[in-house]
Amino acid sequence: MDDRETMTNNCKIANLPGQQNLMKAILLLEVSNGWRLQNSQAADVSQFVESTSPIEIANATIDFSKKHRLDRRKVVIAVASTTTLFTTIQPGDAVNITNHQSLRFALEALLPVNAESIVADSIHISNNPSIGLSAAAMESDHLQALIDQLESCECRVQFVVSASMMVFEQAMAERVLKPNSSVIYLENSCDDRSGHAEIASFDGQGKLTAWQVSDARPISVSRLLELINPEELPVVLLANRSAMQRHEMLQELANQSVVIDPLVMQCKATRHILSNRREPTFDFRRDQLAASDPLRRYRIAISSFVISGCIALLLVCGTLLWRSFQYQAMARQATAEQATLFKKAFPEQRVPAAILSRLKSEHAKAIGIRKVDNKTKVPASALQVLRRILESLNDELPFEIDQIRIENGSIVMEVKFMSQQDAGKLAAALADQGLEVEPPSTSLTDDDRISATILASYRQADFEKPISMRVRQ
Repeated sequence: MDDRETMTNNCKIANLPGQQNLMKAILLLEVSNGWRLQNSQAADVSQFVESTSPIEIANATIDFSKKHRLDRRKVVIAVASTTTLFTTIQPGDAVNITNHQSLRFALEALLPVNAESIVADSIHISNNPSIGLSAAAMESDHLQALIDQLESCECRVQFVVSASMMVFEQAMAERVLKPNSSVIYLENSCDDRSGHAEIASFDGQGKLTAWQVSDARPISVSRLLELINPEELPVVLLANRSAMQRHEMLQELANQSVVIDPLVMQCKATRHILSNRREPTFDFRRDQLAASDPLRRYRIAISSFVISGCIALLLVCGTLLWRSFQYQAMARQATAEQATLFKKAFPEQRVPAAILSRLKSEHAKAIGIRKVDNKTKVPASALQVLRRILESLNDELPFEIDQIRIENGSIVMEVKFMSQQDAGKLAAALADQGLEVEPPSTSLTDDDRISATILASYRQADFEKPISMRVRQ
């Protein structure tokens, strides 16, 4: 036999185990003559508030949270079953229910309630041909003022659920209750024969299909069981030890009797729904009782996600900025190395702005020289090159030549023009004569003229042929 269970006559006592959870939440339980403040971590830490005043209950909640160091941002309200109404809706009528507003008006025709003054929730039943929805409703007036007062004291109400449903859900999770079964539940307040009992049934998926409240007399419970459990499903009796002893005759109506501590099970259920491990069957924190911020329940998760995204974005920006500094340093180092190499290779020339282009040009000329025959050829006459340059000059183009230098297949011209366009025209004219011309480098002189430096190159073979001179008029 499992060491967690002991047998006494026909009554099985189960010490239900619970997982350790560090969530210090507050469970606010509605009882017959007031409210009970409960530490969700410890069932034996509680405080009874014999008042229905929202202000007194809110103040007691604050004092209770400070005394036991509980998180006021995590409050769960569990209402008594006597304030909750339950019914089922047929599949044909359930099709027209698309939201909670239509659900409230549908319940108005089935229950003695006003659709404008209730909050309701429902679950879908898929494997029962006669039930489309199981729905629960409660009046919102007696809770709205309490929730508003708690919110004004910075107590964040996360869920509003049924206290009895918390016991059913936890019992189902711990396999005390099983699908396709019925249950008779005696609350803690049922410590005398005049108390009340709750009878509920569950389908094959563990979903609630029937739920009624009755007095605890055996004859009343027996009649209600016949209505709720016509298929004679297994019946489990749940109660604390005191109620179980005072209502021994009810054990004859059940196939199994299990002694539980409802407070322990409600504390476990509180931790489970707050940690999102399980959703409550009916959550009345909606409509009139809804939070002003619908995403407040997920605010911590959303804030963490946003903060993580911002940190990731900052890391990406920082990485890109660091890489850009690296690339700039590499570019400066490469430029400095190019300048050093150019000075070593051409000590008599000044370092040009476009070092790489000049080095490529010089390299190309060196390659061309190496590919010639072993016989050294006399280079073309500079006079022939000068004739070709003069041939390209346009009589209508105003310019002043300061210097023309022809050396080893390259031409350097320093010319002054009246405009930028004139420099481009001269470069184009030189290109028409077969010269490879680079874009002119220009600057503005003191007399507002354009000083241009034109770099060009030529191949020796192009000047071995005789050139016909154009006679100027």
